[in-house]
Amino acid sequence: MKKITVFENCIACGQCFSNFLVEQPNGKAAPAGIGFFTDLEAAEVQNFIESCPANAIHCENWLGEGDKKNRLDAIKKELANLGNYQVYHPTAEEFECDVNTLQIALPSGNMRSRFSFRSNSQAESEGLRAFDQIAYSKRREIAQSVLIQYKKLYLNDYAINEQNDSCYYYREDKKIEQYLQALAKAVEEATDGKIIVPQELTQFQVYLKDFKYVAMPVHGFEETGALGTALEDVESLSWYDSWVDTDDKDLATRTVYCYDISETVKELGSHIMSGCKGAVREGFDFVKQVVNWYQDLVTKELRTKIQGFNKILDSAS
Repeated sequence: MKKITVFENCIACGQCFSNFLVEQPNGKAAPAGIGFFTDLEAAEVQNFIESCPANAIHCENWLGEGDKKNRLDAIKKELANLGNYQVYHPTAEEFECDVNTLQIALPSGNMRSRFSFRSNSQAESEGLRAFDQIAYSKRREIAQSVLIQYKKLYLNDYAINEQNDSCYYYREDKKIEQYLQALAKAVEEATDGKIIVPQELTQFQVYLKDFKYVAMPVHGFEETGALGTALEDVESLSWYDSWVDTDDKDLATRTVYCYDISETVKELGSHIMSGCKGAVREGFDFVKQVVNWYQDLVTKELRTKIQGFNKILDSAS
């Protein structure tokens, strides 16, 4: 088995993109999967190495060279290291979000009444009542709409358990599976094909028991504690009374008044967005908890796989 590496001096020319090297978001090349390939595939990879204008591609023998014993000992050492395997743990920086880039669904229309009130105080009172009906009573839904946007952008990978590449757990399982398959090929090469590792030892899928319960803070981000945080800066209904604008108009027989709650609704929106800044920071804490839980399951499942590999290697010694 061999392993391919791409150095930082890659110039993103794209000439090497293939089954072995793939394009990253920045345009540079990276090893496909975990970067392992067989001796039979080495000639094709060597072509990419020799044609790289930046000399950024390198490959080396994986798990040593030499006789059968040396190679099997290297595989056993790699298996011991595999017991400490760490899944990808996201960082807090990956979940940072300027909430001002998110859209807030504030109600529109019917913000200004007709001149039909007999006094300024009556217009203010009716304006506050209209504000409550149109916006304040819907503050939870408004905040949830912001949190849902954040969840879709940053949390969904960790909130679902599906067998596709959009799921964090599926992707991590596949990485480990590729690693186990590479180990199996290394065993086969070291023994000249005399030992074939059973397929069940190279397949990897963690059974996410209790996933719905553990991942609920992520999956239900807009319904759990984060929603409470998003509404922390929202004041009581009576506090917004001073934001209700009124206007008057003189008629021949009397003066009539109207209300305008446009600024009142905007102020509520600013309070919700202010609270959402604190709420989105909780998203990383929720993800960290579920990833740590998943790590424990991976470690247990890997222990079983390693034991199976070692049993086969012991019989080959």
